[in-house]
Amino acid sequence: MASIYDLGSLTIEPQEEANVSAIIAPILYSDSQDFLKKHNLVTGIDKKTQIVLADGNGNSGWIDSGCTPPESGGMGLDFTQLYWDLKTIGDSKSHCQADVDQNFKMIVKKFASDHTNLEGSPAVMQYILARLVTFIEETRERLAYLGDTAAVLDTNAGYIKTGVDIRFYNSIDGWWKQIFTAVGATTTPRFTVPANATATKALQLTLSATAGYDALKGMWDKSSDLLKADPKAYFELTPALYWNYNTYLSTVPATNGGFTTAIVDGIPKMAYMGKPIYLSAFVGNKILSDMQILTGASPVVATYNLPNRGIFTTPENVPFATLSDSDIKKIESFYYQKDRVNIMRYAFDMDVKVLRPALISVAY
Repeated sequence: MASIYDLGSLTIEPQEEANVSAIIAPILYSDSQDFLKKHNLVTGIDKKTQIVLADGNGNSGWIDSGCTPPESGGMGLDFTQLYWDLKTIGDSKSHCQADVDQNFKMIVKKFASDHTNLEGSPAVMQYILARLVTFIEETRERLAYLGDTAAVLDTNAGYIKTGVDIRFYNSIDGWWKQIFTAVGATTTPRFTVPANATATKALQLTLSATAGYDALKGMWDKSSDLLKADPKAYFELTPALYWNYNTYLSTVPATNGGFTTAIVDGIPKMAYMGKPIYLSAFVGNKILSDMQILTGASPVVATYNLPNRGIFTTPENVPFATLSDSDIKKIESFYYQKDRVNIMRYAFDMDVKVLRPALISVAY
């Protein structure tokens, strides 16, 4: 008699794959409000799709009288272009059937409504789907923010920590890589966070009492008037700066101009100059866990790679592109009976852009 915990027969058929994809896609895209409030979603993009940006400049408008229409020559139109370059991102997971039988026993029982008969239970599939969504969401956020096609390990004068597989980061150039390039070209303004330049990891995370406020004010002061006026503009801070500002708010009068905190639906919400402030927790923690710079010869000193960061921009300026928001490119799950191995795979397309470097202000 087959074990009730035997998941060897659990596979996803082609039609089920389509259903699974249709279930996961809205969670990742249209229903992902935390993501969409910060980034526009662009779909229907194929490889090397052109992005045309038009900028008007100069003055126009003279008095119009007589038979000859005016032509001032001041109606300038400048066109620039970028290209979406979608990359297919994917991964697989294989595990021995015997491991599944034992390791999934308790989680299956937790998710199943009928603990006595789990054969064919949807509880296992619910668990797998939930984990698959988490894996894809974390992949999307890690690459979108921290992707760097030129990433190098710390032992080769780079910043990816030895022991971390560099392929987790070198698929695309994410928003921060594009930001660093734009700051170097002086097209994106930067406020310098002093703690980032200190000599040890501990000192880098030991912030002054006003560090969070200073970063927000610095980004605001350096930003363009167009960005300040954008009703969808927002700030995003890595954890140390975010919680530093949260603590700072508790020490100053609520009427002090420019910054506020409020309780909305029982959840504290922070703002600066009326613009919401979001916590970049996952990205901040990835910087701490996966990135460091080695300095000195003997002894070698390791410091974080700019652990305290902030962004001030608008969703339209930092879009995320994919082929479709209605499905995932590939969802596969199958079982090799000979080797008693379950295999799960996913794949999706993505690219990100900073469209107008002048309409973003950063701190690091």
